[in-house]
Amino acid sequence: LYQQALEIWLEQLGERHPSVASSYNNLAYLYQSMGRYEEVIPNYQKAINIAQQTLGENHPNTVTITRNYKLMLFESPLEEILKALPEEMHKNYLEARKDWENQKQ
Repeated sequence: LYQQALEIWLEQLGERHPSVASSYNNLAYLYQSMGRYEEVIPNYQKAINIAQQTLGENHPNTVTITRNYKLMLFESPLEEILKALPEEMHKNYLEARKDWENQKQ
């Protein structure tokens, strides 16, 4: 249903609409709950990109989507995220995850 909603919003509103960003966010969250991280990351990234361009970085929806993405990156199983991220991003990701874990303590 989330995929169908996204397709409808894309057809009716175009690629750059806040409702499309919300649909990508919802789809990412669904894939996250299913452990399909290779599909989660691109959907969150699309949602963030659209929200930033249409609503701005400080809009509550943009902030929420960005927070969802960061929580997913830092609280999901490390092995799954590393499989989903391009290898050239691993070093930066591992450093950021270490910083995140240190902040939580």
